[in-house]
Amino acid sequence: MRQLVYFYYAAELGSFTQAALMLGVGQPALGRQVRRQELRQTCGARRGMSRH
Repeated sequence: MRQLVYFYYAAELGSFTQAALMLGVGQPALGRQVRRQELRQTCGARRGMSRH
């Protein structure tokens, strides 16, 4: 769930730096979590496409 929250704030604010400051985490940690969320979405989209 945390990954989704980080992803949301980074997208909403348009800045990893601002999102990290708002959430009280380091920018590298936020970047890692956002990357993991992106990978989860990409893998899920690929699995969904192969079912057609």
